[in-house]
Amino acid sequence: MEEDKYKPPSVSEAPWLIIGHENYRRIEKQTFCTMSPLLSNNKSYTKTIVELDGKCILASSLGWLIIWDRFDPTIYSLWNPATLQSKILPPLQDAPNNEEQQPVCVLTSAPNDDIESNNNSFCVLLVFFLNQVFSCRPFDRDCKWVKQSIEHDGENMIIMKAITCNDYIYAYAYNYIFDVDDRRELFVRMKVVDDNSNSILFEPCFLEPPQNTVNYKICRVGLDYLVEVCGVVYAVYVMPRQCDHMSDYDIHKVIVWRLDLRQLKWILVESFGDRAFLLGDSSSTWCEASTSQTDAPGFQIEGDCIYLARSNCQTVHLYRLRDDSYTFLLPHPYFCRSYIGPTWFMPHNRPGPGPGPSPSLSAMVEQDKIENTCDEMKHGEDVREDQMDILSELPEDILTSIANRLHLFDYMNLRATGKKFHTVIPKPKWRQGCPSPLLLSLKDNKGKGELWDIFENRTLIVKTPHYSPEQISTIELCQGGCLLMRVGVESLQYFDLFTGAKWEYPYCPDIYIWGYACSTTPSSSDCLTIGISGYGFSFDIWCFQAASGEWECHSFKGNQDEDVGLLLNFNSSARYYNGAFYFIGVKGNIAVFKIVEGKSSWKVYHSPLTEEEQELVNSCYIVELDGQLVSVIFQEVGKKVQIFKFDILEEHWVELNDLGEHVLFLSPPLSFSVMENDRNMRNRIYLSKRMDNNIVYYSLDTGKYHIRQKRCN
Repeated sequence: MEEDKYKPPSVSEAPWLIIGHENYRRIEKQTFCTMSPLLSNNKSYTKTIVELDGKCILASSLGWLIIWDRFDPTIYSLWNPATLQSKILPPLQDAPNNEEQQPVCVLTSAPNDDIESNNNSFCVLLVFFLNQVFSCRPFDRDCKWVKQSIEHDGENMIIMKAITCNDYIYAYAYNYIFDVDDRRELFVRMKVVDDNSNSILFEPCFLEPPQNTVNYKICRVGLDYLVEVCGVVYAVYVMPRQCDHMSDYDIHKVIVWRLDLRQLKWILVESFGDRAFLLGDSSSTWCEASTSQTDAPGFQIEGDCIYLARSNCQTVHLYRLRDDSYTFLLPHPYFCRSYIGPTWFMPHNRPGPGPGPSPSLSAMVEQDKIENTCDEMKHGEDVREDQMDILSELPEDILTSIANRLHLFDYMNLRATGKKFHTVIPKPKWRQGCPSPLLLSLKDNKGKGELWDIFENRTLIVKTPHYSPEQISTIELCQGGCLLMRVGVESLQYFDLFTGAKWEYPYCPDIYIWGYACSTTPSSSDCLTIGISGYGFSFDIWCFQAASGEWECHSFKGNQDEDVGLLLNFNSSARYYNGAFYFIGVKGNIAVFKIVEGKSSWKVYHSPLTEEEQELVNSCYIVELDGQLVSVIFQEVGKKVQIFKFDILEEHWVELNDLGEHVLFLSPPLSFSVMENDRNMRNRIYLSKRMDNNIVYYSLDTGKYHIRQKRCN
């Protein structure tokens, strides 16, 4: 019906991701999207909501959207998509400009169903700007704004994130001072005084934010989120692989804590059962996981997962907490970047206990027992006949799952043990021709990794180093079957996937190294390992060789007026080529470091892109193609991927329109090219991203992204 386009979809299909369509700074339409791992299962409705026309959604709090009018910046309003109730507030005359700093907004409690009654004075709207807060009781007849400074111990405080839990406001804050290095981050609890002053009362709950305890080098560029779940406060910390000004980043790790108010401490959470956290820049919420038997096809929220939707980003990131796996979703074919960030909406009244043990969690525990049995078999322990009888009594799917986690030698032995094993466990597939690359991901810190055959869609569990939960590890580089891994802040190690050999580098004085490279396999005594720190025009290159036994620093101080600057790119590791190390920056330019007869040199070259094109770069990689260095530069989805060859002798760039007979495989730790015999497979760029459980690639022939044979834009 015609009038339906002016109403939101049924809340029975929530949660919704609300995307505003920005048209010359006016938002006339909104798209309500469901979330599903399969793009074909997603449901979306484009609406023209009168209450949202020309407005910006600042936050979603307790089932209400907090809205700001972009044409009259003094006007704020509330709208409930479930009940269609709305409330326009008195003009807020003294507030700063939202274009310069978007405020943090939150309701202290949800109003009664009858918003026109006089029983809603307990509901207070708080709008935080820098070191001040504006508050009002929106459903009072004499509603008025009250302005107040936010101070603690004589210092002004800035509120960064805030949620409501049990009538209290919990927030991330830091002291408002000019010197960034002297800022002190805090986690605070506040309550509004029950009088007409709307005064903010700080209570003694000043804690260190949990992310300050993370022993990892990239904490400073992480993203913080707060979620309230059935009266419990959760803190979620998302660590991207690269810096903030790159819009489409890869998630490295997600850590979740629960706040214990009795002991005033943070407790690490390994699982939240059949629930999903929905994170956004302006507000975050949660929902129950869906089941395929009872829910509509478009409503397929996975449990124990985190959905992250950011403003100025084109995809929704899906992170599975149970195994640290990561993929991304495209909720809508026209999910475009915008200043107006997507907003999660979930109705406020939701029954059910907080996160805890659940049937799926029990199944995971049982699966761990099976995997432990598998690990014992891989260690070569003798298996008695009675134990084999127990294995033969297992269901066929569990038996197959065990076999898939075995080394090939043990896999063949188990298959030859008995008739049932021979029947149930399939014969290994011996691949003909050139093998496809395997995508490696660390599942957790418990010594497990996953190798995924991107073409056969098969996975193999492999052993990786075991670390404590506090020692967060990341793969910095992959070369010759060896992993160069950063463990915590100060430890750098290499691990051989084939032999299991592990070795730790000596301590390096510089803990702010952002990129590594090796001249050959790290296990080789001739290998030169380098690490780079710095930005702009000043860099330190740290070099290590086994013969010297210690790190040596080479410092380079550039001239801002004469030299070219470089902002390091964390999407692509450096490349060793013809006796020199090549780094690529976030703007597509490269830098070269080399040592000749004991003398080191450093030079930065210009980018092949125009200044306008440089501002649109999402990610870029440097890779060797047919004996030459090329850079691969990605802009936003829908834009052409550009490839440039660097002419070392002439020191200039040449754009390439195709890859010839080659295929590129790109990932942060390792990028490479291979020659492809199949004509239909050539001229493709494969990314380390999954969608619909398939690999995502870009075809230079079509100029589009694909999922196997399905287009994703």
